[in-house]
Amino acid sequence: MIGLIIFKLQHMFPQFILVYILLYADSSSVPCLKPYCECSSQRNEAICTNLTFIPRLPDFVENVYFRGNKFTNVSRNFMLNVTKNEIRHISLVDNSIEHFSRNSLYDLKWMRNFEISAEPKVYDLDVRSAFFKFNGDSLEKVRFEDNNWKTLPPDLFFGQTNIIEASFSGNKAQRDAFVVFAPLQKLQLLNMSRNSLTTFNLQGQCTLQIADLSKNYIDEFQNFCCGTCDKFCCQSHGCKSISPNLRVLDLGSNSLSILELSYFYCLPSLEILILNSNRFVSINDNIFVVLPSLQKLYIEKNQQITTIGSTAFNISSLRLLSLAHNNFRFDSKLNVHNFDPNSIFKYFLNLEVLNLGNNYLASDSNTSILLFKHLSKLTTLNLENMRLNNLPTGIFSTMVSLESLNLKDNIIRYWPDGTFDNFVNLKYLNLQKNQIQLLNKTSIKSEVLERLLQFDLSNNPLMCTCDLMWFRNWIKKNNTSFLSNYPQGYKCAFPENLQDTLLEEYNPTEVICTPWNPLLTMTLVLSTSGFFILVLMFSVYKCHTNIRNYLYLFRLHRLQKDGYLQLDNSEDFAFHAFVVYCNADREWVHASFVKRIEHEGIRLCIHHRNFDVGAPISENVDKYMKESWKVVIIMSNDFAESEWCQWECDCVQERRRHHGKDACVLIMLRTIDANHMTSSIKTLLQSTPYLRFKEGVGEEIFWQAIIDALRKPLSVPPMAI
Repeated sequence: MIGLIIFKLQHMFPQFILVYILLYADSSSVPCLKPYCECSSQRNEAICTNLTFIPRLPDFVENVYFRGNKFTNVSRNFMLNVTKNEIRHISLVDNSIEHFSRNSLYDLKWMRNFEISAEPKVYDLDVRSAFFKFNGDSLEKVRFEDNNWKTLPPDLFFGQTNIIEASFSGNKAQRDAFVVFAPLQKLQLLNMSRNSLTTFNLQGQCTLQIADLSKNYIDEFQNFCCGTCDKFCCQSHGCKSISPNLRVLDLGSNSLSILELSYFYCLPSLEILILNSNRFVSINDNIFVVLPSLQKLYIEKNQQITTIGSTAFNISSLRLLSLAHNNFRFDSKLNVHNFDPNSIFKYFLNLEVLNLGNNYLASDSNTSILLFKHLSKLTTLNLENMRLNNLPTGIFSTMVSLESLNLKDNIIRYWPDGTFDNFVNLKYLNLQKNQIQLLNKTSIKSEVLERLLQFDLSNNPLMCTCDLMWFRNWIKKNNTSFLSNYPQGYKCAFPENLQDTLLEEYNPTEVICTPWNPLLTMTLVLSTSGFFILVLMFSVYKCHTNIRNYLYLFRLHRLQKDGYLQLDNSEDFAFHAFVVYCNADREWVHASFVKRIEHEGIRLCIHHRNFDVGAPISENVDKYMKESWKVVIIMSNDFAESEWCQWECDCVQERRRHHGKDACVLIMLRTIDANHMTSSIKTLLQSTPYLRFKEGVGEEIFWQAIIDALRKPLSVPPMAI
């Protein structure tokens, strides 16, 4: 038995020695406890992990971070080793703390910053008790994040009047949480993001400069004005505001649905306002006009916005505006009543940064030129993923100060010569992921390229022909470091034999790309002209009608290639499809067809839902068929018996003759008997493929075929001369 005791003491003796050294040795001789701690004398800090105790630290350590340890019970004795140093900052994050003693912070009299985060088992009342016993008044910054605290003790900061920054992000605090900050008369930064707030109250925070209230459930706006000089009103600004020094207000990712002018009264110092990811449906006139110091405004990811008032952004002080990811249609033709391109940005006298990415901008000059004509001081413009297919002439003519232009993720194929010539200050140009095939010396001059610090033309379907030789030679002669994603992102898409070939491997020569001698061409033309004239005269005599059609097709092809004639697409119409059906089939149409198709994001025009009340049926049919990209016909015996359906069927025939067979989608809901078959329906079925609906096996194939047919682009319509 005695031998066993001696054996255990021999094994425990080194641990006693280690504890003695950690507790009593002079700090100047204490090394950093590696590998558990990483210490830096330059930053005066130590980061410790995977420990069950707090070790002694080198004497230069003033900031200590404990992360991922197992500190079950934290008490005054447990914290004894950190009191040997003059600790200014202590951080306890994810240490599995279960009990936090009321005297834990008693000896940390030099502490200025304190954090206890990711400790869901620590009670807020225990932390409050520890603050009561805290023997110091120098605390300036506190952080209690991701602790799942539902309530905050009102007297949590009793006696701590010097705190300037407080963060309670990632808890579950609700509307009465703001009373805890009342004693903090020097508070400058408050972070209450990622909680369960439905409203907020910043009364009495006269020194507050930054308030982060994002990612809550706030649906009610606070009134920042006050009428009398009480304890909640700040006398330094004439008793008019409860937060007169507030510079940054983040209300992103909440449940606000209305913007009213009264919300922003009495915020004379507000410079940055963030309203991303809310539920706004409109931005009305003069909403922000009462914010004299506003410089940055973010209204992103509010995809329910359908209306922007003509004076909504009447803010001459604004430097930055971001309206990205709102899916708003900047289209003066289809959205004429919901925004005015001539005045929406008219009042931006000092705007420098404009972000409109991930919306829709019409490619017509009437919209784009009016939209941007007032932005003469703009330096940064983001038009990423705006579904632009070309750049109208003069779209950027007034932006002489532009330094950065982002046109990434559009479908741009061309732009007029000289579009970028006015950009004498342009440094960054991004044309990545468009449909650009050629780049020559007229589309963008070498002087413009030489001024750029970064140019991105990657992931475009380049046509590696002699027309691209100028750009290929320019790359060879100049430094390619300013070309983003080069060479991997620059590949040939055409011709087929060079597909996926890197542009740097395409080396056309002058001999190959030298055009024919004009004299040789003239000789060839003169020698064959006589024969050609005879053949032409004979052909004109025999086939003059077909020749006229071929000439018309050639002209149509030229117009399409030059961008003057474009095929209709779904974005040009209010609805994807106009649905023709009889009343007897209404239950299947509404319960199955409409529900399934609109779930795929396809907009349908249904006469029971969309027709104008009081208007004649014929006028409604004519109006809404013109506003629909395609027509869906759901046929049955009841359909064949309906005179109105027969009349609509004749209208569809006219639509098909003008727009081609892809403009019509036929569905045979129930087979039409021979007794009910009409000549117009028979002609339609013989000339246009149709889909037959049958429940059970194959039903999913039917639905997928319908969706594919509704999304299929229209081909060139049939025509004749």
